[in-house]
Amino acid sequence: LLVLNFDLLIVARERRNRDRDKDRRDRRDGSKKRSSRDRFNSILKDYDLSSQKNIVVFMSDDQDAVYESMSAMPKTQKWLSDQGTTFDNAFVTTPICCPSRSTYLTGKYMHNHGVSTNNQECCSDNWRDTQEKFTFNNYLSQAGYYTSFIGKYMNEYSGNYVPPGWDYWTALHKNSKYYNYTLARWTGSRHHYNRNPVPSMKKYSDQPHEYFTTVIADEVETLLKLYNRKNRKLAQS
Repeated sequence: LLVLNFDLLIVARERRNRDRDKDRRDRRDGSKKRSSRDRFNSILKDYDLSSQKNIVVFMSDDQDAVYESMSAMPKTQKWLSDQGTTFDNAFVTTPICCPSRSTYLTGKYMHNHGVSTNNQECCSDNWRDTQEKFTFNNYLSQAGYYTSFIGKYMNEYSGNYVPPGWDYWTALHKNSKYYNYTLARWTGSRHHYNRNPVPSMKKYSDQPHEYFTTVIADEVETLLKLYNRKNRKLAQS
């Protein structure tokens, strides 16, 4: 994700002054100011998508430095942190679950995306109407990526719809539960922006093999293997 965003930010920086000057001219001429979506699409036009990189994002929480929570997660430390980059001077602007997830998905501060709690505003009608259509996966999908989501989405996710911009969807119904939970699943065609697909719901028990983390980890591994086989076939054809 950082590789793609770094390239996009370079292009964005090169276009920013031109866009700002154009907006000023348009406003002087009485033209309507361009939306953020129009701005992003103009950036994509300058970005060479012929060599797209695969992007896999693992999101986990409670990795604070003060309480040394990573000491309780040796495998996460070994497999991810030790083999990657740790940002020692990074800060979460709103360290609460749903507002922070909303910030991650939109790239906006809490006061801009409007989600400040884990209940009423979380996955609300306002979120769906004003923010969810413009999360980063929508732009990646428009750029030609096949997008997949597996895991916990939002604390108050109802499970009765699939957010736009996802081609493969497996999400936890409501907040974190590790047993006796329900997953919403859907796989469909790309760009369902003007449709309302309804996922199927599956309930899980309290059996050890249905531990939530195990189930989604197995699904992620299966999906990545399918992608890998598909890519090999495409390379050989």
